[in-house]
Amino acid sequence: MKRLFALTLVLIMILSLVACGNKSGTGINKPSEGGQTRGQEENYTVSTKWPDIDYIPEFKKGKLIETLKDGNDNVFISFKNVARSDYEAYLEIIKKEFPIDSWEGNNEFLGGNEKGSVVNIAYYEDDKILNIQGVKEGR
Repeated sequence: MKRLFALTLVLIMILSLVACGNKSGTGINKPSEGGQTRGQEENYTVSTKWPDIDYIPEFKKGKLIETLKDGNDNVFISFKNVARSDYEAYLEIIKKEFPIDSWEGNNEFLGGNEKGSVVNIAYYEDDKILNIQGVKEGR
């Protein structure tokens, strides 16, 4: 049940990040210099670099696929080629920084910190994909 709840939260966050942009026009975003793309209404940024945020520790392993970041610093970050040992080491860091109302399932973690920020990480072992979602300060 908790896993279903966490997955539902993940889907809601993804849809809310994606739904904030591209409401009109062709739906095509053109990258600017530096590899970043802005949604047509500039509600979110798509990039292939770690976002400029201060509340989630940077994951430095694997290959970063894509990041979505909205104007409130809420993020969705996806990596591929992540070794299980790298995921487990990062999980221990995240668990220490987000211990409030935390939940841990099979290759998933959801927790908050004292400032009200929430992080969800999910590791897909067969595909070696790690997804990180963050909501800054309870927004």
